[in-house]
Amino acid sequence: MGDTRRPLLYLVIGGLLHVGLNLFFVIVCRLDVAGVAFAAVLSMVLSCFLTLRCLVRTDADYRLDLRRIRFSGLQCRLLLKIGVPAGIQGSLFSVSNLVVQAALNSFGASVMAGASAAMNIESFIFCAQDSVGQAAIASVSQNMGARQYERTKQAFRDCAGIVLAISFVLSGLCIIFRRQLLGIYTTDATAIEAGSVRILVAQSLFFANGLQNMAAGTVRGHGYGVLPTVTSLLGACAVRIVWVYTAFAAYPTLLVLYLCYPISWAITAVANVTMYFVIRKKAFAKNEALFTETAMTA
Repeated sequence: MGDTRRPLLYLVIGGLLHVGLNLFFVIVCRLDVAGVAFAAVLSMVLSCFLTLRCLVRTDADYRLDLRRIRFSGLQCRLLLKIGVPAGIQGSLFSVSNLVVQAALNSFGASVMAGASAAMNIESFIFCAQDSVGQAAIASVSQNMGARQYERTKQAFRDCAGIVLAISFVLSGLCIIFRRQLLGIYTTDATAIEAGSVRILVAQSLFFANGLQNMAAGTVRGHGYGVLPTVTSLLGACAVRIVWVYTAFAAYPTLLVLYLCYPISWAITAVANVTMYFVIRKKAFAKNEALFTETAMTA
């Protein structure tokens, strides 16, 4: 509904509780790993409770009335059509990354530590990119629901511009200050050198990662959940796996291994952006048909 302040507040409260309970369960109660698990679960339960409480007590159109909850076959079908492929996509990335990680392990502990540090730094930039992708899903889906199709086009253009600007600025800073940033995580010179290689290779085209996520979110906002999963499977996951067993097998160097990331991002970005322009008009017509079906069954 466009309210991003309260969800952030609830997550902050849950995060602070998470930190406090970690200290309490581990240091005071001496529960070790189990204490960390308890802290994570309890903090998530609190965030969930605050969110549901907000939905129940609001006077807005999206108010949650627990007594009026009913099963809707049509809505369930639409939700599963978009949600299940999105979940599968996340799993596919994990599988491909396992293959890359297995190849990375052959370089030893120091290189693994450097890669881990570089990935932690990248995660901050990815979060900024992903926030734009989530905004694209919300904006496009809202305007599809309002049948404001020109606004969906503007949302795509705006989100593309924002994600590119964010990526260029943050990636540039990451490349310039890579050694200082890696030094926060490790003092091992070998690890810092290995992490620097990953940052230089990955951040050179990290904007493509943000663009492909944003374009995939836009396509989902148009009601197409399977297509982004297919392009991610072929453009990102399959490319990485094939790269490890072909190019890296022939030239087993750290640089060659890391090249699988920017190459897969670029291929997937081109595929997702192209897919958006291909399905756009069809999505508008499909949406109009859905409105007609909903009106007839209401």
